[in-house]
Formats: sequence, structure tokens, C-alpha cells
Amino acid sequence: MASSSSSDNQGLQVYNAMMSVHARHGRWNKVQPLLVSMREKGCEPDLITFNIIANARTKEAGGIREGMATTLLREIHAAGLQPDAVTYNTLISACSANQSFEEARAIFQEMKERGCDPDIWTYNTMISVFGRSGMDKMAEDVFQELKMKGFIPDAITFNSILFAYARNKRVEEVEQVLQQMEFVRCHADEITYNTIIDMYGNVGLHEKALSVYHRMKDEGCVPDAVTYTVLIDVLGKGGLVLEAEQVFAEMVESSNVNPTLHTFSAMICGYAKAGMYSEAARAYAYLLRVGIQPDLLLYSVMLDLFHKAGEVEKAIATFKAMVNAGLQPSLLTHGVILQLYREQGMMKELVELTTSVLQSGFDPALLCSTFVKAGLWEEAGKTLKMAMAAQQGDIPPHVLPQLVQSVLNTYAASAR
Repeated sequence: MASSSSSDNQGLQVYNAMMSVHARHGRWNKVQPLLVSMREKGCEPDLITFNIIANARTKEAGGIREGMATTLLREIHAAGLQPDAVTYNTLISACSANQSFEEARAIFQEMKERGCDPDIWTYNTMISVFGRSGMDKMAEDVFQELKMKGFIPDAITFNSILFAYARNKRVEEVEQVLQQMEFVRCHADEITYNTIIDMYGNVGLHEKALSVYHRMKDEGCVPDAVTYTVLIDVLGKGGLVLEAEQVFAEMVESSNVNPTLHTFSAMICGYAKAGMYSEAARAYAYLLRVGIQPDLLLYSVMLDLFHKAGEVEKAIATFKAMVNAGLQPSLLTHGVILQLYREQGMMKELVELTTSVLQSGFDPALLCSTFVKAGLWEEAGKTLKMAMAAQQGDIPPHVLPQLVQSVLNTYAASAR
């Protein structure tokens, strides 16, 4: 009997070792058949097996889906096993990564109820979970509990609680945490500074955000793409366009960090807000020159700028590039280009685009309003008639009054 038990144990160790190799590389498709095989041979999984399975599922493409961590815990309990800190930490981290915050909270609660003591990894993850859920008070409670249990906060701990406070615009608490970091000689990193810069921007302290950037560089912390992008966005929204331009220039000329699409978008939106058309067009041309593909937001911003500046050809080219890139322009963007076609007497293009918009499945109320604003009265009327004809179908009852009111209001405003 002892020999049989020893053989079973050796078999379990072999299976665990094989699964562990695949789990480290996220090859769940290799782990699952081994799990089936070991059970078919009467070799029951132990806690190590389940921990390997949890690790494999977290590294699988797409990670653990909602509810999967809880299901795995039930399987462990059903097997008569008690999850350990490794089990709970793996599952909580997986839930956090998948933004299954409620499930992470439930697993954390079970961990404590079953007498499994959280470690620094658990606490850090839960502070992050609560912070990203907007539950800064809960994050604060976990932070205090961590210290009461004798754990020393590390950079991950501080950055997590900083984010929780910053998200809720608790400026005083963020500054206090930064002081605590200095007191315990825990050096702020780019994540720390990026969080604080973004918070100052959100509360309108734009110059203070800029001062944090200078402090960051003075202390030898190298700004990354997020730093530059967040700061440029903050300064642009705060009307400090020249300062944003200087930061952009520093990024391009003095660092090894290349501007991203979001960096360019932030700079261009800053120019647009300040009415600096030429500078926005120059930045956009630079973006295209370095081979960055604009997204829907940037295309829309540039189309509007070109339209306002009377650059008809560039506006039309931007619209066509947007469509050719497979992006779906909003009704607002359609309205701008429809109006432009009408102003330029481009009737063929106007008819083609109008037909396309009519067939695109937009909300009839919004579509009618778009045509009216573009001065396309006939098309607005067609949309209204189509909606009225279909009133017994899928169009909600509240839509028709909106359509009628939209047309009547605009007709009245135009004295038609």
C-alpha cells in the first residue's frame, strides 16, 4: 500500500511539473488535457495542481473571465482542499486584471473569513482594486490595515493608494502620501508623478502639474510617453498652449521617447482650443509624416479645423481618409461635410453622401437634425416621412415628436 501511495504521489508530482511548464507560458490548451488525463488515471489534483491551473488561466489570452475565479475556488473546496495565500493572490490578481472588481472583493473577504492571512501582495492588489473602482475609502482602510499588520508599504502600495486618492481628486491626501514616501525614502517613480500630474490637471491646477514635471526631472526620474502625453493634455486644456508646445519639443528633441498618437492628439487639441490653426495643421502633417495613423477623434478634430479655416480640399481629403481607414464618422462629422458639400455646390458628392447617411441606420431624430442643420430641408423631410411611415414598426413612440419638434424649431429659427 505504501508503494502504491508513493507511486501515486510521484505521478502527481510529474503531472504538476508538466503542467507548471505550460502554465508559465500561458498554454492553458496544454494544461487542460493533462488535468483530464491525470483524473482518468485516478490521480487526484492537490492544491499545487489547482494553483498551477489558476496561474495558467490567468496567463491565457483574455485572462480569467468573470465568475471563473469563483468557480475554481468552489472546485478546490469540493476537493476537500484549503486554498492558501498563493491561490487567493493569483485569483484576486486575475480578477483585478480583468476588472472583475466585485469578484475580487468577494474572494478577498473569503480569504480573511477562512483564516488565510493576506500578505503585502494581497493588500497591494486590493488597494488597487478599490482605487480603480472609485472606492477610495475602502482603499484607505486596506492601506491602514496593511500598516497595522506590520507590513512596510512599498512603491506599489504608495502608487496604488495615490491613484485611489487622485481619482477622487483628494489633493491634500495625495500630497500627504508623497510626503510619507519621502519620509521612508521610497523613491517616487514615473507612475507616481504621472498620477499626480493628471490629478492636478483634473482639478485645474495646471501650473502645479508643470512644476511636478520639472521636479520629476530634477530628481532624475525619466519621463515616459504617458508623462509627456498627460502633461501636454493638461496644459492644452488649461490654455497653457505655449508651455504644452515646449514640453512637446522637449519630448521630440531631448528624450528617447517618441510621441504617440495620443501625444499628437493632445497637442493638436490644445492648438484647436486656442484657435491656432496653422500650428495644429503643422503638428498633424508631422504625425502623418512619421507614419502614425489618426483615429476617429483626431480625424474629426482636423476636419472641423480645416472646415473652419476654409481649407475645403483638406477637409474633404480628411473625411475620405477617415472613411478609407474603416472608421465610422459620427453624425456631427457627417453634418460638417454635408454642409461643406452644399456650400461648395458639390451636388454629386452631396447626393451620394446623403444617400449613404440615410441608409446607415442612424437614429432618425439625430439624422433629421443633422440634415436640418446642414440646410438639407428636403432630406430632413424625407427622414421625417420615413419615420412616420414606419411608426407601426420598430421606431419608439417618443421618436416622432422629437423629429417633428426638431424640424419645426429649425424652420422657425430660419424663418422658413
